[in-house]
Amino acid sequence: MTLRRLPSPALLLALPLLLAACTERSPSSGPSGSPSSPAAPPEAPPPAKQGTIEGVVRFKGKEPLPLQVAIPAELTLQCGELVQQPRVMVGKGGALAEVVVSVADAQGPLSAAPAPPPIDQYGCTFSPRVVAAAKGAQLTMINSDSLMHNVRSASGTDRPFNVAMPITGMKIQVPVASRSVVTRVTCDVHPWMVAMVHSFDHPYFAVTGEEGRFTIRGAPAGKGVLRLWHPFLGQRKFEVEVPEGGVARPQIDWPGPEAAKR
Repeated sequence: MTLRRLPSPALLLALPLLLAACTERSPSSGPSGSPSSPAAPPEAPPPAKQGTIEGVVRFKGKEPLPLQVAIPAELTLQCGELVQQPRVMVGKGGALAEVVVSVADAQGPLSAAPAPPPIDQYGCTFSPRVVAAAKGAQLTMINSDSLMHNVRSASGTDRPFNVAMPITGMKIQVPVASRSVVTRVTCDVHPWMVAMVHSFDHPYFAVTGEEGRFTIRGAPAGKGVLRLWHPFLGQRKFEVEVPEGGVARPQIDWPGPEAAKR
């Protein structure tokens, strides 16, 4: 029979102390003992004096012809024989949609920014085609078609993504750029599909709807400048004065491309 040597009494007394030392949390650990994440940088404070901007953008000029894409025969049941993509979406009275409006050189808490709408893939097109979002936000993508799409950040972002969406009704979230840029989103399976995501480092932005209207709440009061961006028409600026506690209602006319050629 083999005899085992038992631990010495001194070692038995030292074991609880050794165990306590091994389980003691380091100063950098969180409540569970895991390393704590670095603190997020503080948000910019909201402006001391605020107001609201409720404006309208109207298109003044001859509407350019839409882009027309012939659809391959195997996709016509889902997408139709022809996809028409208007360069400008003009409604009643010249109402201009898809214009991104923002307050120039503004600062404010990103937590006050409006949440971006989801982008749906339906009929082999993105809807909406133009979205504005706070930098670093998450954007929801939906596939409502009964065929596979592929969502890819083609240019502009520092947070690239490339995700296949083969299931009808599938939803995913993709990251918005962490800086102020315009990100071009495409589908590799159907290359005519394009959406634009304009990111901002402040919360004072909006996108015009079908009636050409936009609303920016909590904007800095006083004299300022609005920046307008359109994926086909380019950029413009418009001076505005926002009353403290009140509402500014700018009426903005955007000339057609032919006016720039004169």
